[in-house]
Amino acid sequence: MARSTIISRGQAWVDAHVPYNKVYDGYRSDCSGFVSMAWGLPKPGHTTETLPGVSSKIDKNQLQPGDALLCPGTHVTLFVSWTDGSKGSYVMMQEGNA
Repeated sequence: MARSTIISRGQAWVDAHVPYNKVYDGYRSDCSGFVSMAWGLPKPGHTTETLPGVSSKIDKNQLQPGDALLCPGTHVTLFVSWTDGSKGSYVMMQEGNA
C-alpha cells in the first residue's frame, strides 16, 4: 500500500473523531486497530503484541510516513514526518485514550 494512502486512511479516522475502545468500520478503535486499519490489515486488526509479526524493526533514520512506532504490548503510533532535519522530534497519529 502506498505511504500516502496509509496516511490518508489514518487522517480519515482523525477527522472522524473515532471514539476510543469501540469498533469502527470493523476495526477495534484502539492504537493497534488504528495502525492495522491504516495499513489495510484484516479486520478487526492486530494487537501491539502481534504487530511485530507483520512488521520489521528499522533504524530511526529509516522512518518514513506510514511506519509504526511500536512498543510491543503497550502502544503503537503512526509516523507522519520529522519536524525538522535534525530528526529530534516528529509528527505522529494515534488512537489513544486521552
